[in-house]
Amino acid sequence: APFAAGMPPQQPAAAATATPAAPATAGPDLSPMNVSDGSVDGDDAADTSAADTSMEGLAAIRNAEAVAAAAAFEQNVDPNLRASFSVDLNRSPSKGAKGKAKPFNIGIGDGTRPGSPRGRMRKGKAGAASIATNNTAPLPFSNFAAQRQQEAALQAQRQQQEEMRAKAVSALRDEGKALYMAGRYVDSIRRYTRAIQVHAGDNSMSQPGGNELLAVLYGNRAAALVMVGAYRAAEADCRRALEKVGDDSSLPAPVLRPEGGAALRSKLLCRQGRALLKEGMDDAADRAFFAASNVARKTLLRAGVDSAGAGNDYPPHLDESARQAVQVLRQSIADATLTKCDLKRSREATATIVECARAAPPPSAGAAARLPHCRKLLLHIDAALALAPGALRLQEQKASLLASMGRWAALGQHCERLACEYVKFDGVFAEGSDLASMDPYPGVPPAKHLRSDFFDTAEGENPAAEKMLNTKEAAEAALRLPPMILPMYVRSLRLEERYGEAHKTLSALEHFATGGNLKHPRAPALLRQRYPWLRAERDRLTKTGTIKERGDEQFRSREYSSAAAQYARCLLIDADSDPNVMGGGPRASNSSDPTGEGSNVGGRLHAVLHCNRAACFMALNRHGDASKECTAALRIHPGYIKAMLRRARCYARLDRREESATEYARWIQLVEDARNRANRGVPSASASATASATAASESGCNFDRASDVTDDDLGKVKSEISEFRRQAAEATRAEEEAKARAKSSRQSFYDKFNDVQNQRSGAGGFRRGSERYGA
Repeated sequence: APFAAGMPPQQPAAAATATPAAPATAGPDLSPMNVSDGSVDGDDAADTSAADTSMEGLAAIRNAEAVAAAAAFEQNVDPNLRASFSVDLNRSPSKGAKGKAKPFNIGIGDGTRPGSPRGRMRKGKAGAASIATNNTAPLPFSNFAAQRQQEAALQAQRQQQEEMRAKAVSALRDEGKALYMAGRYVDSIRRYTRAIQVHAGDNSMSQPGGNELLAVLYGNRAAALVMVGAYRAAEADCRRALEKVGDDSSLPAPVLRPEGGAALRSKLLCRQGRALLKEGMDDAADRAFFAASNVARKTLLRAGVDSAGAGNDYPPHLDESARQAVQVLRQSIADATLTKCDLKRSREATATIVECARAAPPPSAGAAARLPHCRKLLLHIDAALALAPGALRLQEQKASLLASMGRWAALGQHCERLACEYVKFDGVFAEGSDLASMDPYPGVPPAKHLRSDFFDTAEGENPAAEKMLNTKEAAEAALRLPPMILPMYVRSLRLEERYGEAHKTLSALEHFATGGNLKHPRAPALLRQRYPWLRAERDRLTKTGTIKERGDEQFRSREYSSAAAQYARCLLIDADSDPNVMGGGPRASNSSDPTGEGSNVGGRLHAVLHCNRAACFMALNRHGDASKECTAALRIHPGYIKAMLRRARCYARLDRREESATEYARWIQLVEDARNRANRGVPSASASATASATAASESGCNFDRASDVTDDDLGKVKSEISEFRRQAAEATRAEEEAKARAKSSRQSFYDKFNDVQNQRSGAGGFRRGSERYGA
């Protein structure tokens, strides 16, 4: 048709009304479109010529629409795009025109949209139809060369964007690699995350299956995630990467590429196996390492390369890229082989933990019977955690075991070390990234005070020194602890008399659970839903502080009986709080004796309370009860030297001189050994002192150390020991003299008796009965 050939918009009516032939191929319906009938109104009346002109104009409209539809189909143009045409009817003009008809604005559509003739025909206008276009760019079909130029420009623009995106991905990848080599793993993860986002923005670069560049990005980010301890996210990245890499190990002649194909797949499988092993998933890790070794061996076999060859042993036909791929495959085989030892050790440790848990004595057996078993179980859990630090079940099991042993100081340090490891996640699971769904602590703000290297030992620092978080650091640490461990950590703060940290932590948890609005009507419900134990723990914290302070005031007022009663009430606050704690449970709650083993929950608080009661009883000259309280305190912390000294004094008042001398000697030995280690680094000279130091370190007594004893205190105790020894020597001498006098008296009696007997025998005055009496 002339119109399809590219004629100008204004053409003669004959050319405009020429109906094109139907196309041979399937396409849109080219039959004339129906236009709604409309009357033509002139100045006075409708005449015949105006009607003929209107009918011919409508026919031209229908033919123009058909030509436009055919052109749109041939050029693969969206039919919703609108086109503008001008059709000259070459007839008598309608009203408002001189010699020419009004131009027709033709819209391509189904006749019902606003841009169609049917929808936009104005009734009552002769020979003219005005169709408004939609909010789309007009595309003149009369110039297909311009259209092709526009498409070529768009294609060039898309190609330029792809090149820019590829350069951005490459630059981000290089930055991530450099940061990883510098040890800045969180920044490296951020770069790789951004590279993945930029890469995914290009649909042509992120087609599913075989997208090896995206697999490399996921794999590199997985390596950085392993370094910060995010093992679950690292394993998920390896899974995503493996979905993008095809397995060409079964091909007759696989292509060897260092960052693609079988080499990349085996490397990703090894990385996935390491992440699973760190999570404690031994079976899944074993399968991943087996698959990595299998892929590497099959690929090398089909490529004609020895899998057990040396590092520089390559076939001569391999180029540099293929040699790098061979090196990656051989390294995957070596990693899979070496990791079998770690897998075996991890499985053995897990099996031993299960056996020890089954063979555990019942709670009714008592703390003394359960303590050796708990120590053995704790050693096996530590061995398993050394291989699988990301196993949350092992972390929870260790915390529960330390709580059952009453080692609250060790429990608090374990939780704080764990929180310092988790603070490395800050900035990794950024909101809006593909890692956000794997954030273990969503909504927790980045730490401002807590540092991941808090427990790292600096140069020249004593590695055995105890480190504890301050109030702000403890509050941030609590927000990063698992839900099963968090209640035990908060309780350990109270039982270790870290009241400031406990109050700050509870306030931080309340603020986080309620969004900072504690006065909201739903705040109590939110607290119960998120932390159901928090209210009871706050009540125990308040009662502990109130009752203990009241007892201290009464002790300072020399009301020793009342003070001892207050300390006993404070001891029984935790008696029935947790039946899993050694000595806790119903036996403790029903016991009125706070010195009994049943009420021994442990912790610095209970050791101090027992020692304070001992001081009260010593002031009341009840040295027997005081010695029992000191024994209860030393049962919690064997290195509690104040309780040790008070028990030695109680034994001295009770004339148990040997036990008192033993306690005094132990106290002096601990203090001198601590000073030697601190000042000159001299080791302990005796085996007993070594055993005492071991017991003290195991108890975790970090509040009354032997190294904290001053010279004045040491001098006073030594003088006291000298006086005790003098008194003991005098008492011994007095006893010996008394024994000698008693012996002399008995001997004098026997001598007198024998003299009387001899005198009576000589006089013959004794009868037979008297002889029996004398005998």
